[in-house]
Amino acid sequence: MFRSIFFALLVVVSFTQPTFSAQTSPNVVIIFADDMGFSDLGCYGGEIQTPNLDRLAKGGLRFSQFYNTGRCWPSRASLMTGLYPHQSGKAMSFGEKAPRGYSGIIPQHFRMVPEVLAAAGYRSYHVGKWHLNKRGGKPLNETWPLARGYQHSYFVVSQNNFFNPYLLYDDTTKITRPGANGDYYITEAFTAKAVDYLKEHQTKSPDKPFFLYLAHTAPHFPLHALASDVARYRGKYREGWDVHRRRRYERLKKMGIVNCKFSPRDPDAKPWDSLSDEEQDEWDSRMATYAAMIHCLDRGVG
Repeated sequence: MFRSIFFALLVVVSFTQPTFSAQTSPNVVIIFADDMGFSDLGCYGGEIQTPNLDRLAKGGLRFSQFYNTGRCWPSRASLMTGLYPHQSGKAMSFGEKAPRGYSGIIPQHFRMVPEVLAAAGYRSYHVGKWHLNKRGGKPLNETWPLARGYQHSYFVVSQNNFFNPYLLYDDTTKITRPGANGDYYITEAFTAKAVDYLKEHQTKSPDKPFFLYLAHTAPHFPLHALASDVARYRGKYREGWDVHRRRRYERLKKMGIVNCKFSPRDPDAKPWDSLSDEEQDEWDSRMATYAAMIHCLDRGVG
């Protein structure tokens, strides 16, 4: 109800020269958010607290004319190959007998970013969701990150649970139910693994540039967030989507990011004032959890 678009891509690129004296190429970090509306971020008029991303945006570039493919895997395919999803075979994932463009299988001759960067001496690291593999289930299969130029990959196979996902691969090591002990949250685990990879790079390969692809599952369903983060936002959405949507629009307009008329409410969305107290409380709880997921992602960026 509060999302401006079905899918938003967040890209952060670091062109700051590192301290390595032998290195002349820039390090590159791409951070991918899953199912996030662009106006959720503070730097795009949102009320969710994203100070680290806001700080990067203040010193960088905010797109105002950006398009996505409306779904997860075609956006990822375009990002990794530089091709439109129909060209790469990822418009949908219907299998090998599907028409061209809809198989879900990216041909091996379509090179991905880390494969191209390898020729320039880069070491590449993948953390999080992949959603670009269709054939088989082995981590060294030609469609998995390790076969596409990445030196390391912390790969979540199923995103059904943020606290205890069904299956992960740490390179080739299979990990089932990592949150069985109750001390795991996947957004924080992704951040920690990304930091570990960069520390290892600094130690073992200081003379080489790095490419890091951090593909978060947040804030994709299911709505799972840390209780302490949810508490920050509980009650903040009781004014309802009509009020918050208008506020976001006014802030975006003031920022110069949008220049359009305020759109009417979706006909499938009821007027907030028509909901019962119980319904309003439920929606406030859902939105607080959603906001908390983005808040945690931003903390990891910091």
